[in-house]
Amino acid sequence: MEHLDIGLAIQVYRDIGDAGMVQALERIIRIEDRMLLSGHVHLLFSQFESAQERFLASSRPETALEMRRDLLNWDHALKLAGSIAPGQVPVISYEYGQQLEFKGEYALAMKMYASACKDIEQSLSEIDTESKMNSNGKYSKRRTGVAVIIVGTLFISCNYRWNTFY
Repeated sequence: MEHLDIGLAIQVYRDIGDAGMVQALERIIRIEDRMLLSGHVHLLFSQFESAQERFLASSRPETALEMRRDLLNWDHALKLAGSIAPGQVPVISYEYGQQLEFKGEYALAMKMYASACKDIEQSLSEIDTESKMNSNGKYSKRRTGVAVIIVGTLFISCNYRWNTFY
């Protein structure tokens, strides 16, 4: 695996009867970006820090964020989102709040919901400002409308969660 010869690795894992690894390798065999491929290989072997480094150096740095979200490493995910996908911060805060609520950590969950609501309110005001200032025609308004629906839906859900604590 050090040489990223995925075809050979598939043959070896097929010979030893590891069907799960064969399926995982078949999903990544067509990846051309060597850093992205290396990140996926590190991920398969639970080397998350190395995988994150490779993902961030690849053509798809958002894969590092996806990995941290999938692993439920919310603190890492929030930090990554702040630098590579700021629009994801409210969504991740909300998901983190859901997990904390499920674990019974209601005070921390409430803080995460409050953070998500604050970020969403800021996003809504930015979207409103963009729609007023933008003069690119129908496409821009449609895109803005979709963004308002998505962010607005999360805002309603977030406010519902926030209000259930009181």
